[in-house]
Amino acid sequence: MGDTIYLVYSWQDIPVAKLTNRLTMRFFGPLRWIALLLAVTVLFATFNMLQTHVFPDESGAQISTVLAAMACAVMLGLGNTLGHKRLQAALMSAPIRQKECSLAINQYGIAAEGGALHAHVEWADVTEIAEMGNFVLIMLSPLEYIPIPDFSLPPDLSRADLIEQLRYWHKAAQPQTLDTEPEFA
Repeated sequence: MGDTIYLVYSWQDIPVAKLTNRLTMRFFGPLRWIALLLAVTVLFATFNMLQTHVFPDESGAQISTVLAAMACAVMLGLGNTLGHKRLQAALMSAPIRQKECSLAINQYGIAAEGGALHAHVEWADVTEIAEMGNFVLIMLSPLEYIPIPDFSLPPDLSRADLIEQLRYWHKAAQPQTLDTEPEFA
């Protein structure tokens, strides 16, 4: 296959929040949550140790203060998450996101028209071709992507063939490196 691939889909059918969340986890990895839990545990243990060993005659005011601060942090985190979900829902319900998006992909790059996506992306600007669930993602950065949902593929094009072709075009656009070591005088 060396011809142009034409695809059409609606942004309404793209779970942007879910894909972005999975890409964020992919970028940071699970260590982000482990580090956060460890930090909270160490903070709590430190204040508990101070309460029992350094200030044994004091009332439980310090522990109460720490617990109140931790509860505030949890509430702020939940508020931020709920606010982000509301913002994402408003973004996806905007009229510009209700329109169909069409992609034309060939050896020169990706042309996208419709909805909020009007661009021509050259293969040299693509960082990778990633697979995520029922989507093939043409990655432009760790969180920016052009999604290709499986349901938008033409009947004569399998997902495996699509990925193979995209990776071929992507690799062909990368600068060639020499396998020789540089000579120094």
